[in-house]
Amino acid sequence: MFTGLIQTIGSITVVGSRGNYKLLTIKPDVPFENTALGESVAVDGCCLTVTRFDRSFVTVEVSPESVRTTIIGKYNSGQKVNLERALLPTDRLGGHMVTGHVDCLGEIVNISKIGGSIELSIRYPEGFAPYLVPKGSVAINGISLTVNELQENIFEVNIIPHTRQATTVQNFKMGDSVNLEFDIVGKYIARMIKTSSKEELTINKLIESGWNNTGWSKDD
Repeated sequence: MFTGLIQTIGSITVVGSRGNYKLLTIKPDVPFENTALGESVAVDGCCLTVTRFDRSFVTVEVSPESVRTTIIGKYNSGQKVNLERALLPTDRLGGHMVTGHVDCLGEIVNISKIGGSIELSIRYPEGFAPYLVPKGSVAINGISLTVNELQENIFEVNIIPHTRQATTVQNFKMGDSVNLEFDIVGKYIARMIKTSSKEELTINKLIESGWNNTGWSKDD
């Protein structure tokens, strides 16, 4: 579990492979301390496992599914990425609950400067519309952000100067693909509503609700 508050930017130094898996060696701008083999780290919002490390770099393993469904498939040596280590029980949840499981790719369709801030417009697949609400949360390349405006299949977020400087937002360009993860709470609620709406109306369910063969019970 993560919070969407990026801890440091990293540079990919080696892109390798082991069988069907991709291996990424990353040098964090701020070195990790007390790294453990097998721990989770979010790379541009994608939860990956540390398979090797020393004081200046970490190597993570990427499954074929993650390569296919995230921007990791486009990574090259020298790529800058957002890094966040897994949340500790004693940490503050300063952003929102981010699982590190990317839902889909979005496309940057507009970048506007407003004062010292940046406004991004992101196009996303229509099927994910139920998971977005105005002033709700969304993770873009692992960054916890607030949805300011919603259109048909485009949403807008505002990037404050600190976030721009502390993340890879500073390198964003029109047409770039980005990893999107929608709020896990919203996804659970949407699924519960969808599932319950498909339940068939049966005599037993009517009786459980207080109905009998003469109509609704007096208590109801």
